[in-house]
Amino acid sequence: SSGVKPRYELKPIRTIDRLAMAAALLAVFAIHGYGVLWASAQLI
Repeated sequence: SSGVKPRYELKPIRTIDRLAMAAALLAVFAIHGYGVLWASAQLI
């Protein structure tokens, strides 16, 4: 293990925060996927 430790003890991630992060990640993939499809359609 490295010698670096957080200044304060880290709190566990709550379920609602975990769901919010999952939704944000899903939105990122959806938006970027749509953008790639739109851009490829513009090339044709």
